[in-house]
Amino acid sequence: MGQPPPIWTIFLELTAHEDGELTATGEPLRRAILRVMSSADPLTARAIRMAGPRGQIIASPLYTGSRPLVECSERAVGISRGATYRARVVTFSDAASTLIRNWAARSPRVRLSGMEFEVSSVEAERLDWEEISVDEPVKAFRVNFLTPTLFRRQSTPYCRLFPLPSMLIHSLASSWNRLRGDGPRIRDVVSWARLSVVETGHELCTSRPIEVGGENVVGFVGWTHYKCIMHPNWSPKEHEE
Repeated sequence: MGQPPPIWTIFLELTAHEDGELTATGEPLRRAILRVMSSADPLTARAIRMAGPRGQIIASPLYTGSRPLVECSERAVGISRGATYRARVVTFSDAASTLIRNWAARSPRVRLSGMEFEVSSVEAERLDWEEISVDEPVKAFRVNFLTPTLFRRQSTPYCRLFPLPSMLIHSLASSWNRLRGDGPRIRDVVSWARLSVVETGHELCTSRPIEVGGENVVGFVGWTHYKCIMHPNWSPKEHEE
C-alpha cells in the first residue's frame, strides 16, 4: 500500500447568525464541506471520493467546551445567534486538507441544516501514525461515539445498535488495515476480542433518523467503557500483541 496517509485534524470556529437547533451529529457540517469541495475543485473532489478510506471526511458535532462530547440527554445542539461554536474535521488526504483550509481561511458563510454560520477561525494539525501509537498495552479504554453509529453485516440487512467488543474491534481493525495495510489478521483479533474484551459500563441512546448516503438510518451515541481480561486461551505475550 506504500506509505500510510497522514492524519489531518482541522479545528474550526463558527459563529451563528441565527437561533435554532442542530442535530447532535457532524453530518450537516460534513455534507457542507463536501459541497464546498465539489464546487471549488470538482476534479480534485472526485479524486478524493474515489480514494476510498483515505478520502474520508469525518466531522464532529458542534460543541462549546474543550472537546466534542455527546450526552444522551442532548438529542440536539441549541444554537444561539452571535455565539461561537467549535468543530473538528479529520481527513487522511493532503488534498482534502488543503481544500478545507483554503476555504475556511476566507471566513466564508456556510449553511448547516438551513442555519447560517460564519467560519471565524481555522487551525490544523498534521500527525503521523507513530505519534498516536501507545508503547504500553492498555488494560481498559473508553470509546465516545460522537456520530450515530451502527454495526451491519453484509450477510443480513439487520443492524445492531450496541457496540459489542468483537464488532467494535472488527470495525477498528478493518479501518486500520484499509488505511495502513499492516495490521493484525482480522480473524485473530476478533477472536481475541470475543474472549478477552468485556464491556464494563455504558451510556448510550439512539439518535434521530439522519440521512447518510441517501438512506435514513438510526444509530447510537454516547460512550462505552471496555476492559481487557486475561483468558486461558491466550498467553500474556499474545494479549499484548
